[in-house]
Amino acid sequence: MLSNRLGTGVERSEDRVAVRPHPLGQYVDRIDQRRSERVSSYSTRGGTSAYASRRTSPCDSSRRSVWVSILREMPPISSISSPWRTGPLHLARKPASLSHVEAAALPVVGLTAWQGLVDLGGVTAGDRVLIHGGGGGVGHVAIQIAKALGAHVIAAASGSKREFVEGFGADEVIDYTAVDFAEAVRDIDVVLDTIGGDTAARSLGVLRPGGHLVTAVAEEDSELAAEFAAAGVRFSGIAVDPDPVALRGLVELVEQGRLRVHVQEVFPFERVADAHRLLDGGHLRGKLVLDTARRAT
Repeated sequence: MLSNRLGTGVERSEDRVAVRPHPLGQYVDRIDQRRSERVSSYSTRGGTSAYASRRTSPCDSSRRSVWVSILREMPPISSISSPWRTGPLHLARKPASLSHVEAAALPVVGLTAWQGLVDLGGVTAGDRVLIHGGGGGVGHVAIQIAKALGAHVIAAASGSKREFVEGFGADEVIDYTAVDFAEAVRDIDVVLDTIGGDTAARSLGVLRPGGHLVTAVAEEDSELAAEFAAAGVRFSGIAVDPDPVALRGLVELVEQGRLRVHVQEVFPFERVADAHRLLDGGHLRGKLVLDTARRAT
């Protein structure tokens, strides 16, 4: 997925918004690309989300930036500077408290966490929620959303990230490098899996009867879904969709001071290969961002 900060022109028709973009910044999140020192092309996998910066919002007459959440509707990155159109419901006002870099980093991970915990998981106050990958992009945002919903949040992360995830509100932290989470917790209402591998399957035993595993990485594993159903628990996969309600929910949490996004590092576009090497190595804290307005030094 790819999120872009754009913005040289936005104009509104009756039911569509035309955006004439000028690329300013992009966040890095599992982009399929050529692995080379000089990356000449790359393509997005799955959906695409965009952030647009514009002085005048197409949604009202006030002078402010707009947030664009476009998934599976935006042109490929090779034509990102071409005009494109979207429905106005895909636009949300950028929270004033977020920088443009932070706003570029938030939409996809925010929508993934929101749809996993709110729409699919149905998390409510008092629920026990286990978040795998609590220090990652989706994970650290999911911790904050779950806490805003009133849940007791247990985050699985490496020991080196303990203070990091606790800083976002985790009530308990499991150092998966030292402790087997499958032995450390029980009676979980909702598990959010952002890791993949055997994590989802091993989470079966920590769920209470009727509990729910929501995965962002094994959503098409029908055999695993059948195994969970046979055990009397639910299994759902997140396929992130355009969601204006969720976008507004994220904006509200940001404005209330209950949600923030952590950007580990900002790269100039000339160092995109370095960014992907860091991404592929794992163990990130939050997000990486590419800023095409910056030049390598």
